[in-house]
Amino acid sequence: MLPPYIQHPNGNEDHHTVNSDINFQSCSSQTGKYGGTCGSQTAEHETFYAQELPFFGIDAQSYCTSLELLLSGHYEPPSHTFDDPFQQPERYMAEDDRQVMGMLSEVDAFGHEASLHQNGISGPSIQTGSYYQTTDPSFAASGDVLFALDVHNSWNEGQDTRRFGVQIHDPSLIQHIPPTPYLSASSTPSVLSPFPATPDLAAADAPVFTIFDVAPVQQSRTAPVREDVVASSSTLTPQRPTTKKRKAEESEPTKAGKAAKSKSGYPMKFTCNNPKCNGYSTNQKGDWNRHVLSAQHGGKGVVPVLLADAIAIRQTTNITGGITSSASSIIGNNTQTVSNTYDYIVVGSGPGGGPLAARLAQAGFSVLLLDAGADHGTDSIIEIPLFQTFASEYTPITWQYFVDHFDDPTVAMKDPKFTWKQPNGTFWVGPNPPAGSEPLGIYYPRASTLGGCAEHNALVALYPAEDDWNVIANITGDSSWAASNMRQYWQRLENNQYITPGSAAASGHGFSGWLDTTLTDLELVLADKRWLSLLQGAAAVMGNSLANAVITSVDVLSSLMITDANSDSPNRDITQGIYQLPLAVNNVTRARSSPRNLILNTASNSAFKLKVQLNSLVTRILFEPTLTGPRAIGIEYANGSHLFSADPSTGSATLTGVGAAFARREVIISAGTFNTPQLLKLSGIGPAAELEALGIPVVLNSPAVGTNMQDRYEVTVTGSLPTNFPSYSDCTFLQTPGDPCFEQWMTNQTDHGIYGTNGVAFGLILQSSISSPTSSDLFVGGLPANFHGYFPGYSAAADLHTWSYLVLKAHSHNNAGTVTLKSTNPLDLPHVSFKSWTVGGDLDLQAVYEGVQNARAMFNKTITPDGPFVETFPGPSVQTEAEVKAWIQTNAWGHHASCSVPIGALNDSKSVLDSSFRVKGVNGLRVVDASVFPKIPDFYIVGSVYMISEKAADVIIQQARSS
Repeated sequence: MLPPYIQHPNGNEDHHTVNSDINFQSCSSQTGKYGGTCGSQTAEHETFYAQELPFFGIDAQSYCTSLELLLSGHYEPPSHTFDDPFQQPERYMAEDDRQVMGMLSEVDAFGHEASLHQNGISGPSIQTGSYYQTTDPSFAASGDVLFALDVHNSWNEGQDTRRFGVQIHDPSLIQHIPPTPYLSASSTPSVLSPFPATPDLAAADAPVFTIFDVAPVQQSRTAPVREDVVASSSTLTPQRPTTKKRKAEESEPTKAGKAAKSKSGYPMKFTCNNPKCNGYSTNQKGDWNRHVLSAQHGGKGVVPVLLADAIAIRQTTNITGGITSSASSIIGNNTQTVSNTYDYIVVGSGPGGGPLAARLAQAGFSVLLLDAGADHGTDSIIEIPLFQTFASEYTPITWQYFVDHFDDPTVAMKDPKFTWKQPNGTFWVGPNPPAGSEPLGIYYPRASTLGGCAEHNALVALYPAEDDWNVIANITGDSSWAASNMRQYWQRLENNQYITPGSAAASGHGFSGWLDTTLTDLELVLADKRWLSLLQGAAAVMGNSLANAVITSVDVLSSLMITDANSDSPNRDITQGIYQLPLAVNNVTRARSSPRNLILNTASNSAFKLKVQLNSLVTRILFEPTLTGPRAIGIEYANGSHLFSADPSTGSATLTGVGAAFARREVIISAGTFNTPQLLKLSGIGPAAELEALGIPVVLNSPAVGTNMQDRYEVTVTGSLPTNFPSYSDCTFLQTPGDPCFEQWMTNQTDHGIYGTNGVAFGLILQSSISSPTSSDLFVGGLPANFHGYFPGYSAAADLHTWSYLVLKAHSHNNAGTVTLKSTNPLDLPHVSFKSWTVGGDLDLQAVYEGVQNARAMFNKTITPDGPFVETFPGPSVQTEAEVKAWIQTNAWGHHASCSVPIGALNDSKSVLDSSFRVKGVNGLRVVDASVFPKIPDFYIVGSVYMISEKAADVIIQQARSS
């Protein structure tokens, strides 16, 4: 029985494949229409399965050109240029979802064989291959096999040969396949018929192929069986270059599943010499964690044929057509079948939905996880920690929300970050826009990609305050939310890499979870005297006796700071000082860590039943009436890339189809603080008056949906010097070839440099005069960048000679924010209004003011080798308390929106959910994301969301097993 994430081309599940390990080496030069040399090809595999055929670059020279063209359709080197420095024309990534993998059990469908052999490769690799082609177009027209390939593996213990087939799915494309074989029927390996340079073929869409395992031709030993298959892409599109892929840190259940499968696998000794592998090697069976493919095309650089980690992911294909503007036209076929029914459906793969979906699947349930975006997790702009600001504006993954801070537009437009859309379609930031410009609001970037906002955030991995959990326990009367119980979820998810396991400091930490945590490398601070002087200035304000000492070692430097901000000390929440911030970064690769690897590892393990479906925007929740009230039974979705109107590429998006999926048990919404209440309301759950005004049938009158929204207040105090920070002296941020800082991050295994940190050198955690006696409420973080909030293009506007002290007010009081519908079209943005300073504004304003004064004091205590910093923001004209507070009220922003679908007591009409994440008044529907908090958590909320995802998994699994 195939796992439920399989997309099988013919619906037949009674097939299986034989695994074997494979090492592709190189193919020789071939020339022809599609350019230059075929060049070097390499592939490193955990285990070679039939479903991994789309990954490989075959080593036999006689297959080089033909199979590359076969697997990717046809390849035409681009002639256009790229203005974006992060888009390089020499590297491409497969992105759409033409189905290239399936299986067939019959051998006798083949015909018209013409073979060619290539020998002489030693070890566990392809030794003999036979390539077949039929000249009979009826095979393709009838859906039968068009090509076949025999792959022969030689091992110490025996030999076996597998036959693989290639099927073309679109009969209209058969005219583009020449009637003569690509490979001549010759016994000389070097003889190759060039791919025909016909105008029709060059202009055609790339053919859509299926690769499938047919059967063993011969087999002299018992081989393990793996009953899964891959659906992914075959079309190459320009994209950011893949750099070094994040190491897959598997959860223990995933590791156990692989270990159980690999006992009968082929023996394998493999060492990867490619720099991307970072020296990884294995001599075990089935525990190779990475899949990396490189294939040269015409001297144009590396062309990944398939995102190597996306083993069990289906991404939809763009087809001709436009996005419909009518919500009714996005309602799909609601017919329920075995293949579209799962135990659980999770909408959204971010910090709330991603870990939850994986845990449910690891517990034995079948799970469908949908996300509106694609997978870009190995793009360097996402992987490199220092590029976190660039990631937040990275076009392939960003959603450009514009929000209101104030209901009064006159007040709102005083903010210098207020953005307009000009008549020519471009943005204007600040006052006095051109005539005819449309006011948009304040830029609020969101992420639409596998892993959600964890793929573009600032990577700060802070444990929340104990008050955050105790508040929920007190509100709901559910003691499982008490801080004393919640710590276990942090221990479960964390893979701490900065504390010694078993030491006293290890208490409360986890060392085998899926989220890597580490610290900024203090050698960077020590090497930059300007950076060091800023730290000493901060220490002087805090009264540290070492503030004026000569610091020559990391040990002395670390003594100025508290090195474990996530300690389980009972006094941790009220301990003020300078902290070294924990980061969600792998300490070996210095690449971003997120739930993405947990999702991929779970989905690709055949022991679990997780299907991940990308480029699928959920448009409505489906319900059925029951005696106890409405019950959620499924969802409808629209397929296609960049469909949502917040996507900057929405103008060129195409709707490729619609569909529905059904849940035996529950539907779980994890779409985020803005989109979760929008989806609930579009589905009939929300304030009845708002829904009725738009003609939406009311499933449940739930007045609190889209209310109670909260956020931080943040401002920065900035100071500049005439010259750049030495830390950035060699960095070009990929805007020039051979960026030295990028090369260091990629290849230096002992010192990854400045790109291996998020740029936040240190942070002060303080209690303001209005804080709770049991927790701190101010964070003042220092970073070498000119940052003063979000506006389109903010990430490119930062200079390299400015220092910013970010002042962040935690546990803000304002809960007046709302998310309301603008229309019934699920592709439209909702209206997001924070109504800043409405509730508790004077208290929050006082706290932020104290933070600004603290930042100014640290600048005043800092004397660099280049002289004192000159304050640039708010500047010398803003001095009195009244002036500073007025400046704060106008300029403050936030980026941790939360609490718009809050948990509360069962009888509380101002809440939506019960303490088990269930929508009150509806069966089979839960919400698990940042919207569920009744009060905004501590400083950086992603850690809190990770923890509720783990808790929700526990709750749901326990309730399912007891029902």
